[in-house]
Amino acid sequence: MTGVSAAAAIQLSAGSGARAASAFDALADRAAFEASVAREHRALTAQARLSALVVGGGPLVVAAILLVTGRARVLIDHGAVGITAGLVGLGLELAGVAVVIALLRRHA
Repeated sequence: MTGVSAAAAIQLSAGSGARAASAFDALADRAAFEASVAREHRALTAQARLSALVVGGGPLVVAAILLVTGRARVLIDHGAVGITAGLVGLGLELAGVAVVIALLRRHA
């Protein structure tokens, strides 16, 4: 947005012969303000992003550990019910992670 504004200010000042210093000062102030707001937004949402990472990623890490160590075999040992429960649980976890990612992207 600021780049478009700068280009417009250059064209306008070149076409009219006006001084562009005040326009560029205003653009610099605006860019500094937008950068400040972005930094503040990242700082204020850091705790929420970390919580989302832990809540969304923690169960996936546990599931991966169970699969790697072979402890998830207990689901297969319980037959169709165990396999179904494992697949439904994994599907719900992946859906939850997708929702967390969507929320983070929307508010980031």
